[in-house]
Amino acid sequence: MLPGLGPDALKALGPLFRIAALLAAPAAVPLAQLIVRRMDLDELKQRDYLLRVTNINLPYELYAAATLLYLLLGLPLTLLLFKLLASPLALAPLALPAAMLAYPRIVQRARIKDMEENLPDALRQMVEELRAGSSVFEVVKNVAESDYGALSEEFSIVVREMDMGSTFEEAMLNLAERVDSELLHRAIRLTVRISISGGTLADVLEAVENDIREVRRIELERKSVTTMPSLTLAMGGVFCSIPVAVALGAVTGLGSAGATTMAALLPAYTLLSQYLILYPATVGFLSGLAIGIIRYGDPREGIKFAFGISTASATAYKVMITLFPAILATFGGGGGP
Repeated sequence: MLPGLGPDALKALGPLFRIAALLAAPAAVPLAQLIVRRMDLDELKQRDYLLRVTNINLPYELYAAATLLYLLLGLPLTLLLFKLLASPLALAPLALPAAMLAYPRIVQRARIKDMEENLPDALRQMVEELRAGSSVFEVVKNVAESDYGALSEEFSIVVREMDMGSTFEEAMLNLAERVDSELLHRAIRLTVRISISGGTLADVLEAVENDIREVRRIELERKSVTTMPSLTLAMGGVFCSIPVAVALGAVTGLGSAGATTMAALLPAYTLLSQYLILYPATVGFLSGLAIGIIRYGDPREGIKFAFGISTASATAYKVMITLFPAILATFGGGGGP
């Protein structure tokens, strides 16, 4: 999730991505038909649901086809710009398809985080109302009407399904299938298993609430313990470029100032400096993946850090290699045969 943005703020961007997909729709329709034939129906429904809750509100096959079309158009443009600019700015044509690909997942993660944070309080409300004599339907409806963000939205669907004849257990299992949250899956599996075996629902929900609070406590402790190693990796990923940039900048500065030996090496070092930007970019990206492993136990969780650190590292390299010759000249580092 983007820092400081909740699911509601992120969902406000959904219409922009819908417009981008609709602009490519006329050319994307044949590709969308091919995607439909290749995908499983249940998976397609799940992806449609994802686009619906992220406020894009398009069939998944059309959105995926538009994203792929923008990617196919962006790749040759990026290669052309790399030849002309030899700069990270050459990646600009890939920004839109990358954003279209990442956006639904970013919103989904934001919703899941919001639901997991509100789940213990929602379960506590359910326990108290059940013990006060309310029916299961009334309890679920009250949670849906409460201010639990994305969780209340999902419980509204549970209410509709129960209204149409589904049991509480069936509607909750459907909720677990819709939302890709291990914590929510765990809570619902425990609730359904014990409820079917004859346990009192209020006692079951209270036990699940305590279990979730303990899991979240352990997660917070792990994040606290891994904060410093993660910061160290991030700083290493960003600043790894500086020694290389300083060395290349020194050669460029001395060669430009007239140092004979350095001047002879200047063309080779200038060419090398253009491609060496891949070194800090790669190290920064790998540092982000390492943060995901240390902090969350999954390198995929580090992707959100990897792109930021990689960009910052490449930027630091570019700034240093551009400014250092001028800094060297200011302090009298150039000149002399």
